[in-house]
Amino acid sequence: MKKHISIVLINILLIGFTARADEGMWLINMLGQMNIEKLYEKGLELTPEQIYDVNNSSLKDAVVAINYGMCTGEFVSNKGLILTNHHCAHDDVQEISSLEQDYLNNGFWAKSMEEEIPIKGKTISVLYKVEDITKKVQKLIKEETKAGRDNSFMMRRIYHDIEREMNKESGYETSVASMYGGNQYFLFYYTIYKDVRLVGVPPLSIGYFGGETDNWMWPQHKGDFAFYRAYASKDGKPAEYSEDNVPLEPKNFLKISLKGVNDGDYAMTLGYPYSIDRYLSSYGLEELINILNPAQIAVREKKLGIMKEAMNKDHKVQIQYSSKYFNSANYYKYAIGENKYVKAYDVLNLKRKTENDFKEWYSNKNSREKKYGSVLEQLKTLYAKKANYEKTEKYYQEGFVKGSDMLQFSLRGKGWESTLEKNPSKKSLEKKIKLNRKAAKDFFKDYHFETDKKLFAAGIKLYIENVDPAHVSETLRNELKRFNNDYEKYADYVYANSMFSTADNFEKFLSDPSIEKLQNDPAYKVVQPTLEIIFKLREEHRPYQAEIRKQQKLFIEGLLEMNKGKGMYPDANSTMRLSYGTVGGYSPRDAVDYDYYTTIDGYLEKENIEDPEFIIDNDFKDLVKSNDFGQYSDENGNLVVDFLTNNDITGGSSGSPVLNGKGELIGVAFDGNWESMAGGVYFHPYFNKTVCVDIRFVLFVVDKFANAQNIMSELELAK
Repeated sequence: MKKHISIVLINILLIGFTARADEGMWLINMLGQMNIEKLYEKGLELTPEQIYDVNNSSLKDAVVAINYGMCTGEFVSNKGLILTNHHCAHDDVQEISSLEQDYLNNGFWAKSMEEEIPIKGKTISVLYKVEDITKKVQKLIKEETKAGRDNSFMMRRIYHDIEREMNKESGYETSVASMYGGNQYFLFYYTIYKDVRLVGVPPLSIGYFGGETDNWMWPQHKGDFAFYRAYASKDGKPAEYSEDNVPLEPKNFLKISLKGVNDGDYAMTLGYPYSIDRYLSSYGLEELINILNPAQIAVREKKLGIMKEAMNKDHKVQIQYSSKYFNSANYYKYAIGENKYVKAYDVLNLKRKTENDFKEWYSNKNSREKKYGSVLEQLKTLYAKKANYEKTEKYYQEGFVKGSDMLQFSLRGKGWESTLEKNPSKKSLEKKIKLNRKAAKDFFKDYHFETDKKLFAAGIKLYIENVDPAHVSETLRNELKRFNNDYEKYADYVYANSMFSTADNFEKFLSDPSIEKLQNDPAYKVVQPTLEIIFKLREEHRPYQAEIRKQQKLFIEGLLEMNKGKGMYPDANSTMRLSYGTVGGYSPRDAVDYDYYTTIDGYLEKENIEDPEFIIDNDFKDLVKSNDFGQYSDENGNLVVDFLTNNDITGGSSGSPVLNGKGELIGVAFDGNWESMAGGVYFHPYFNKTVCVDIRFVLFVVDKFANAQNIMSELELAK
């Protein structure tokens, strides 16, 4: 019988920033700083060199960053086959889908390499090595500062110069990454492949089963996986797409275990987590939960309602807005959960307790008092000074930039205004027109006039009603007065008359562009003066942002010194990290016990033909009901769909391989549970869980449902 553990009691016992339980997204090259014996106790059977080695093949060679860390993937064959999440492929599948070829709802399976679909702009980054360049960067910072070039662009300039030098010297693509708030710097060497093709993806009814209802929840029954393939030139080098390219032969690929998972089994992830802020001060956390998250929640809640209504009415709109809805809904729900569990776990007071410990530590020594004594007070003052601006900036981003597509598209007007003011040559003007025609074609493909008009009215209204009145332009106020502040009527007028609202209107402008047309455009009259206000606010608050970074760096430096020898992992920043843990369920509330896995029975039980998120493909349902699971069933004859571990992951980790002690693939990480939503700022050792699709379920779908024997023939299975 599982024990239900009081949240309050746990937080009393587990105060502080240092690593505990299975917390930590550890840099792949920092395994020596971990308590490696703890991994062996849990079930690891590999040496550190088998995980990360520059000179020999290791696990890190089998793990890739997709689109520079937006997601993670792993090689699962010696022919460049890559496994990742369905939701990591969602945008690509939406882009190539249409009413005639609805890959979103029907799935896609290439039955040969010739049928694989090239995905424009897709990249795969393979890590070669990591190098500590802290001393080099610190030396350059001193030189820049001494020369009087210490400004907001200094670090960008330093990074660029190092990367340009090392790209040329090494032959690899390099990237400088700051760790511990700028107290340490590493250079990452990558090989980047740009010919990436879609191989297979299940239909939404499998890959996105449960939709947003089940997102960030447990139990789940999602088959959240997809396959790509990386191609290279005939000599194995990165190359742009070409029919002459051949499948990449990676240095390493993962073997797949058919043994399944049991409670307490060792589990390890390697991936590219995007961002966490575990060393954020209490003042930064207050800004997050009191300003940033509420603004995001308010705007996205309205947007999602508008999109959902339109998508339910029209199949074409459902395809057009599928990615927009998914991307907006994902972090709308996350923001709600983050605020809920930051409060439930009393994280703000945990931060304050750490800060009080920090004050006590530096007060015991004069040199520390002199160095760190003003840090927290400075942070408190700086966050207070920029609070009003941050609220406006967030509503601008959510209501304008990410509000209506048309408003975002009209931001192009700023570039047009600059160009036309210079009286450009015919040649340069024709070049700009050509580029804009192409952009318009891509833009209007996934644009629905009536839906976007409603999003425009809602976004403008929310912005005006929530920001400082001084941050709303007189032009916008005056335009609204003409319609008695009726946002819907104002939207009708703007969309009926703006050159940015339809493809035909924009083409008319491109056929004879003039600055008069642009400046009189009703959409540009919204964007242009608002942009001027935002740019002015950004400039005014830039010094505060820079000073916060400086003080935060000093705060983390002090924490590192205070916790010396205890082991502190750097916050995630899209660099390769290792997380370790075990398989297991949890008990989040009184009388609630969650098992560590779900089966296909639960998938069938959730079916609801009235809810698009829970509709099951008829062919797949027939297959499941036949109970022909073969070698993919567990010892009881069940087909496991998803399972839980206590690995520490975040966005960007999506698609990460979940490995057993031998380094064999047992699953693919795709989500966190609802109780882990505070994970960006605080890891809860009992309630943070990683949701993984069982690799046996992946194989069952590929083999039995898709009959993609071409994929199966490439995989190396370990029984």
